[in-house]
Amino acid sequence: MDSRILIVINVGEPKARDAALMLGLYFNQLGYEYDTIDSPDLVNDETLLSGPASTIPEYALAVVLGGDGTILRVASYLQGRETPLLGINYGHLGFLAAPVDDGVIPMVAAALSGDVTMERRANLIAEVEFFEEAPAPADGKVRRSSFFALNEVTVERGFSGRIVDLDVMCAGTLAYRSRGNGMVVASATGSTAYALSAGGPIVSPGYAGLVVVPIAPHSLSARAIVLAPSDVLEVDIELERCPDCSMYVD
Repeated sequence: MDSRILIVINVGEPKARDAALMLGLYFNQLGYEYDTIDSPDLVNDETLLSGPASTIPEYALAVVLGGDGTILRVASYLQGRETPLLGINYGHLGFLAAPVDDGVIPMVAAALSGDVTMERRANLIAEVEFFEEAPAPADGKVRRSSFFALNEVTVERGFSGRIVDLDVMCAGTLAYRSRGNGMVVASATGSTAYALSAGGPIVSPGYAGLVVVPIAPHSLSARAIVLAPSDVLEVDIELERCPDCSMYVD
């Protein structure tokens, strides 16, 4: 594995930049090469399914000096790689990051020596298919896009406030039809975020399946479900009823 290390800084927290400077001196003493990047500068247009060859280096470790938002941004930046992420909380939300009570140097030293517990987390790849505008779907062309998420993918009603109609299919079988404010599809990591606030279950962090949670459903049959790790979820959205519904990727 490459010995190069990535340091990502939450630019909204001055103490994070001070910690990055200390880590830089520490890595210089150990002979490690490293890159320091401000979190807003992380850009990765590559997708796992189709995209240009990435120019992002292979890192032995990514040290994230920020909160959960910074960690999510780094996870997207390094998508598809086996780079371990060490989150050290220099942000507002620190569910995914460790507290900085013992200082950054001892924490990073423990990570480099392997004296830490590593967790493997599942993520989501959302493939979106839609027709370009045309007089009829048969006259249009299907467009496809792919999105990466560590927490969840959410479909919600738009500014019109119209109900979102969804057909939810699991492993090729219709699970139920949902009418309501939308739906959250979360990983185990994201099960304690938006999915939990929408009434979903808390799932063990190491679980590889998905959690599907309808938002304010208008039917008693539309309830949260937990999928097997091998299940593929398909959600068909009736855009004619709610043309301004939105999708959010976190």
